[in-house]
Amino acid sequence: MLINTLLYAALLPLVASAAIAFVMRRMRSPLQIVWPVAITGGFLAAQFALRGQSGFSESLHTFLQPHEAIDWLPHIVLLALGVTIVIYLAPTQRPRLIALAAALCFAVPVRLLSGNLAQHWSILGKAAVLVSLAAALGIVWLLLAVNDEGQPAIVRVPLLILVAVGTAIVMAQSGVLIYGLSSAALGAAITGTALVFAFRGSASSSGAAATAGIITFTLGNLIILGHFYSELSTTSAALLLFSLVATAVPLPALLRSGPTWQRNTARTACCLFPLAIAVVGVVS
Repeated sequence: MLINTLLYAALLPLVASAAIAFVMRRMRSPLQIVWPVAITGGFLAAQFALRGQSGFSESLHTFLQPHEAIDWLPHIVLLALGVTIVIYLAPTQRPRLIALAAALCFAVPVRLLSGNLAQHWSILGKAAVLVSLAAALGIVWLLLAVNDEGQPAIVRVPLLILVAVGTAIVMAQSGVLIYGLSSAALGAAITGTALVFAFRGSASSSGAAATAGIITFTLGNLIILGHFYSELSTTSAALLLFSLVATAVPLPALLRSGPTWQRNTARTACCLFPLAIAVVGVVS
């Protein structure tokens, strides 16, 4: 049982995302489409396997009739993929795209926290929490979407994978194994896609930047679920989100003007230091 679970959370999303990325690359699809589609495909493959280990019918039933908050994650990721593709295909429709992204950022926490949990809050308390979470998701999405050509993908992508794995450890130790396995599945899906482009020789991070919406509404939502439905503390959640945005947030001008090794070292430290604190905090 344990071996099957680990295979579903690691090998399956890696292979699925790599296969999708390979096929789409052969079809000469743009990086901004290949990366989010492949990673979404790998992640959803893992979700269906993890949520339906008793059979395909159970997985399909969970998808068609979600009950728990985690059951809505595949639907949310698919919506994020749709918005990502629309943003790429219609970049000139900026006001409408902003409104669409804002609506998704607000609708997601409403959906995730619409159960019995929120029934004990006042109307003002509900509004404050929902607006805060929507703003947090929007900020994370915006920062992860930064396409810094000066930051090679060889640095950004491994950091994203490490953050996903670190988040998986923290989430699993916080009381709900499925949250940890889902985080690990995202890391595996990113790995599979990255392997297809490992020998391409491109220093561009445009593909990784295009996955901003997918990563925000997977890791970001899992962190929200871990905080409200498990034992993930506010401090640990903040550390995980900080390490996530540190993979892409623009560095200060002083560091950007320095040598490449200095920029990469600074970014790696900003990312891994808070991640290490969060991991040590739950395993010690």
